[in-house]
Amino acid sequence: MPQLASISLDLDNQWSYMRAQGIPGWDQFPSYLPQLVPKILQVLEQLDLRLTVFVVGRDAEVAENIPCLRAFVAAGHSLGNHSYLHQPWMHEASVEAIRAELEQAEQAIQQATGQILTGFRGPGFAVSRELLALLQDRGYRYDASVFPTYLGSIVRRASLRGVPLAHRPRRKPQFGTFADGFRPLRPYRWQVNRQTLLEIPVTTLPILRIPIHFTYLHFLAQRSRSLATVYFHLALGLCQLFRMEPSFLLHPLDFVGGDQVPELRSFPGMGMRSDRKCALTVQYLKTLQRRYRLMALSDYVEVVAQRDRWRTVVL
Repeated sequence: MPQLASISLDLDNQWSYMRAQGIPGWDQFPSYLPQLVPKILQVLEQLDLRLTVFVVGRDAEVAENIPCLRAFVAAGHSLGNHSYLHQPWMHEASVEAIRAELEQAEQAIQQATGQILTGFRGPGFAVSRELLALLQDRGYRYDASVFPTYLGSIVRRASLRGVPLAHRPRRKPQFGTFADGFRPLRPYRWQVNRQTLLEIPVTTLPILRIPIHFTYLHFLAQRSRSLATVYFHLALGLCQLFRMEPSFLLHPLDFVGGDQVPELRSFPGMGMRSDRKCALTVQYLKTLQRRYRLMALSDYVEVVAQRDRWRTVVL
């Protein structure tokens, strides 16, 4: 039987990317969801693929976005909490402020879709002891915020490449710390205040801990499609060699290029045309389906939660 693997989508909206680069107008909350979500859903339907969609609460309060979120649910995809305002520094806030972020997102997404959320992914892979403790207290089954790479600072610089200094945001996205590169790659449990919470890390390359999520593949493919393909197959081969069950991550920008969203043209991988970029995403997804029993992250959580042996990380 093929090895298990999980997949999820962080439904980051146009305004959150614009804010990350300090692009004026982000505070008007421009949204590409009504145009982009049908395209994403079409691809997933063609591949008969289900995934877990981490939703930003602020987007669930906008009338034009609500049909998009409901369409994910109607198509059999599960939803998770991706915070209310997608602030990559939310883990640095007070306990009261973090609690408010979680509550506002939960209420907005439940009101829009009827879904009760049991999983969380921090914006910019934000994670802290206080945040994990609040997730435990609120009855979450799992967190998926850890990005085990040593290259957080490099990823941060790449995300701001081409942005004039005057436009760069005062508070920059973190994308994890160097210490996160030492975190386990396989699922484990956090122990906080004598309680435990399941963690499903976003998989990085075994040993080297280099990113392998789709945005990074498109970043490579913009320079050399052959290089990206070779790297992807190498990464999958190492995961299978180490008998890992990888967790793969998608973003909306994996389905669109700068020709359709010119405001985000400077983001990594956005120099490709939308049709070419979407075709590459479909190719990569088909490769995963051939090599793994690929399932939504929330479904994978239900499988691994039944296992007896766990590594526990105490905070």
